[in-house]
Amino acid sequence: MPASPALELDLQGPAEALSDAVVEYVAVVKNKGAGTAPPTTLEFAWDEHLTPLEASDGYNLVASKVSWNLPALEPGGQLKRQINLRAKAPAGAYRDSPATRSCVRAVLGGFGGGAMVADEACAMISSTMPRPRIRTPSEVGLKMSLADLDDPVRPGDSTTLVCTVTNGGTDPTGRLDLIVILPDQARLDSERTAARLRIDDSRVSFDPIQPIAPGGQRSFEITYRLPMGGTGRASAILSSAELDGTVERSCQTTFLE
Repeated sequence: MPASPALELDLQGPAEALSDAVVEYVAVVKNKGAGTAPPTTLEFAWDEHLTPLEASDGYNLVASKVSWNLPALEPGGQLKRQINLRAKAPAGAYRDSPATRSCVRAVLGGFGGGAMVADEACAMISSTMPRPRIRTPSEVGLKMSLADLDDPVRPGDSTTLVCTVTNGGTDPTGRLDLIVILPDQARLDSERTAARLRIDDSRVSFDPIQPIAPGGQRSFEITYRLPMGGTGRASAILSSAELDGTVERSCQTTFLE
């Protein structure tokens, strides 16, 4: 009975890599059998976060695969083929983001009957990009004022609060959230309040404010009264998921009894 070859494939590469680093993967083909292995084909394929740079001589590059035609291999012999790739973290990833797993696969084929040997090596790719510092409302030029139209207010009447949001910065704002907290015992005058509101006790939330262009402003009104009279203090709170901190203003109004 003729001696048979026994080919083994071992793909070696780093387990971790920083974004933009060059990583090297080496495939080692060994003939552990007693017979000579016939010519074979070795193919490398890789995931999207790896970009090919250079490879061992004699390769063929097609799309995201590179291959070599390997010569016959004597018993106990071995061949090596390597490829260098650049690791790239996904867009939007930062230093504190989870690492991204990317793999290189090697396939040794060309045997009779369609048989093949495969191996895989994967690296966790980490971004080196620092996360942008979240700016405060004052740093982006976001301003807000809160004023009443009537003070003092005659018995039984209401006052209208006018909240004006101004973009004094150079870039459009993101989406903004505005909340007005009315005094205890305040009653909202729904007939004179045109805005769409969500009311939770004394807490009144406006619909999200769409981005405001540089130099632009938006005004919001809410009308309320204090049935028992006295002095009431209303507060407005402006916030954004894209900003660190809030803008807060208050307005005190006297309601005559």
